[in-house]
Amino acid sequence: MIGEASRPPAWAASGAGEAGTRDLNARLQALEAQCASQARELRALEKIESLQGRIAILEQERRRLDGRVAELHAVLSLSRSLARAVSAAELPQAVLPLLGRACPGDAVAIWRHRPGDGTLARVAVLGAGPIVPVVLQWGQGIVGLVAAVGQALLVPDVATEPQIHPGELLAGPAGAYLAVPCRVPHPAQERACVGVLAAQSVTPHGYGLADLDRAQALAEPLATAWEAPGHGDAEAVLPSWTSLQEAVDREAARGRRTHRPFAVLRLDLEPGPTAEETSRLAAILRRQIRRADIVAHLGGAAFGLLLPESGPPAAVTVAQKLCAAVASIGPGTLTVGFACYPADASEGPILLELADRALARGKARGGNCVCEALPPAGD
Repeated sequence: MIGEASRPPAWAASGAGEAGTRDLNARLQALEAQCASQARELRALEKIESLQGRIAILEQERRRLDGRVAELHAVLSLSRSLARAVSAAELPQAVLPLLGRACPGDAVAIWRHRPGDGTLARVAVLGAGPIVPVVLQWGQGIVGLVAAVGQALLVPDVATEPQIHPGELLAGPAGAYLAVPCRVPHPAQERACVGVLAAQSVTPHGYGLADLDRAQALAEPLATAWEAPGHGDAEAVLPSWTSLQEAVDREAARGRRTHRPFAVLRLDLEPGPTAEETSRLAAILRRQIRRADIVAHLGGAAFGLLLPESGPPAAVTVAQKLCAAVASIGPGTLTVGFACYPADASEGPILLELADRALARGKARGGNCVCEALPPAGD
């Protein structure tokens, strides 16, 4: 009986068990709440990390867009500068400051393709002292290679580049160098190179892809302006029949896009001039026509003219003015034959042939006259 009296009552044991269960449940609930809180914190951290990743991506996109905006501003500034430039000689000077800002370094230069002999001449330099005349062959040096392949090139350090030519260095024998081609549409190939933009930094690896992109953003507007009517070289005379053919083909392609007329003239001076007289005649022709017009010396006493934005009446007026100018200085007389797009033909080779036939008719009549092309069926 004494043992039974010392045993706790059943209700007491039951109460202690329930208290333990409640305590355990409370601990479990606390753990669950803690786990839920930690889970929320983890999800919040994951969201923060995700947002930070997104912010980093957006920051990269912002920098890319800032660079693109800078390129567009550069192109806009270039377009305004080109609009103010009135001759091909002024175009490089308009572009040089913009190229210097686009490619921060020590010196920049502009090279122009000379179709007569296929060389590249350095026509403008900024940051490298006085301009020293330099001419590179097509494919020679970095500049010549860029012109030949039509692709931009970035050289980390010219000191280790065997292709570099001493004449194209702008800031010493070491440092980064970049060159980009100035290309325009061409009927005989995808795009023709008319010049090259180049820049040099004395710091090796001083240029990156962003500098290359900015230079390329300037190259195409410059090339387009170089080739546009009104920005031809006011003193240039194309050297060959092939050059005239290419110019007429380009103008015919433009005419098909814009539905604008142009005229092709064939000129012949009699009696045949000396070399000095030929040079003087070329100068007379240039003074009598617009800057947008193109003169080609076809050999001997023969010349060709391309007159953009000109129909038959304008062609007659120009031809008569040229005949009068030649007659005023004597000796010799000028005979002119011409054909017009689209009045006489729509293809460059046919227009040239019709102008040549018109010239032959004029010479058969005794020369010193202007003859318009006849339709092919009328010959």
